[in-house]
Amino acid sequence: MKKVIITGATSSIGIALIEDCIKNNVEVLALCRNTSNRLKNLPKSNLITVKNCDLKELENFELKGNEKFDVFYHLGWVYTGKEERNNVELQYKNIDYSINAINLANKLGCKKFIGAGSQAEYGEHLDKKTSSDSYANPTNAYGICKYMTGKLLSIQATKFNMDYAWVRIFSVYGKYDIEDTMISTTIKKLKAKEYCKFTPGEHIWDYLYSSDAGNAFYLLGKNLEGNKVYCLGSGKGKPLKEYIQIIKEEIDPKAKIGLGDIEYINGIPNPMVADISNLTKDTGFTPQIDFREGIRKILQK
Repeated sequence: MKKVIITGATSSIGIALIEDCIKNNVEVLALCRNTSNRLKNLPKSNLITVKNCDLKELENFELKGNEKFDVFYHLGWVYTGKEERNNVELQYKNIDYSINAINLANKLGCKKFIGAGSQAEYGEHLDKKTSSDSYANPTNAYGICKYMTGKLLSIQATKFNMDYAWVRIFSVYGKYDIEDTMISTTIKKLKAKEYCKFTPGEHIWDYLYSSDAGNAFYLLGKNLEGNKVYCLGSGKGKPLKEYIQIIKEEIDPKAKIGLGDIEYINGIPNPMVADISNLTKDTGFTPQIDFREGIRKILQK
């Protein structure tokens, strides 16, 4: 793997993936909106070329000359806010953008295409660990469109004779998180000495630090063979309240927090722990950063 293309390059996973590419002397073409306020977070390296390209412009994107690439990483997805996740019309646009992405990958000679799915594709289920074979039953427009996209891209990849991976991402956190995640909000409030309210936090969750997630995507680009679905998380779950306690301990051990101040709406949520056994088997991926260390890295930024 010598040259890759990345959409969603300014996301926390995109930045971590680029950092791994730089470490391994891989050239990166990052397709980004030139109006993005996250461009400043991209690593500085002669190995990175940034081109202005919104997802809706992928269909007509062209490069001068006959430049070819090895892997296309499609991490881009628009309309990810909570208020937009059940908007059918907005979410559906991502399906077209993703098909345009794999068509572009084929035009640019890519032999591998790796797309970013979501744990939202599973919806309600009872599995203690969620694998690529677990029953998918998405319940909102975001999860449904992610699921549809993964299936349709698989067909296109077969048509183009590409190795293909659809990576269903669980909860990734890190230095470049968006501001409205539970972790980001809790850190901000605790640092400001604000009182934080939570559900009882009894449900089991799986958090993976962003640099580990980026490494998983890098290893897939290097080792992927065939047409597969993977789950991406730490592979280990614990009650959400234990993650919250760790954040509190690292910021202000004496802070009072309101575990249980917010009631569950529909009972205790189902466990969400990724089964990463096939990912580890195929790529050698193993997470390196535990949750406490990850929180410390965020606080040091």
